[in-house]
Amino acid sequence: MLYKMCRVCSNSAGWHHPAPSVGNVSGHKARYGFGFEEWLARREWTLSGYPGLEGDWRYGHIPSLLTRSHAHSGKQAKVLLFVYENGMSLAVGWLEEAFVLRREEAAWAWRQYEERGQLDIMRGEVKQIRGDVAGLPPTRTEDAIFFLDVRFRPDALHFFETPRPIPDRTHPNREPLRLWRFNTAYDWDGVLPL
Repeated sequence: MLYKMCRVCSNSAGWHHPAPSVGNVSGHKARYGFGFEEWLARREWTLSGYPGLEGDWRYGHIPSLLTRSHAHSGKQAKVLLFVYENGMSLAVGWLEEAFVLRREEAAWAWRQYEERGQLDIMRGEVKQIRGDVAGLPPTRTEDAIFFLDVRFRPDALHFFETPRPIPDRTHPNREPLRLWRFNTAYDWDGVLPL
């Protein structure tokens, strides 16, 4: 099992839907006004019926779990979610257990979201915060892995009541944690910040 720390964009709506940007933002949110991870806690968007998979699953996006070589695809992971706000790295939540998707399953989930109208809801919510819907992908299932890269049981996602500071450790490449990027999943010891 992978143990990873993944940066997500800030969200004042409990990661249920996009929220307006506050302060300095970067990544996809800086360019389009939203990040795909802002729908992570959308508990009512569960899917079932993927061949060989039982039960209800939540599909979502954690930017750093997707690599160019798809190195994490097909693996289980525990994930600590953190943001960078006001000059601090803050743990906001964690996934007890997640599964990093393969292309085929991501495409299947994307088709389900499209058929159920969830992509239209996403477009509407981006417009509500005056975000740029050009940041939402076209409905091409072959690209779905870039927007849905993880699945988990809805009760596996937890958020802290208040964000918890993460000690400013230094990564082996001597880069302070506060500078860590959205596109890299960093190794995590599996211990939740106090």
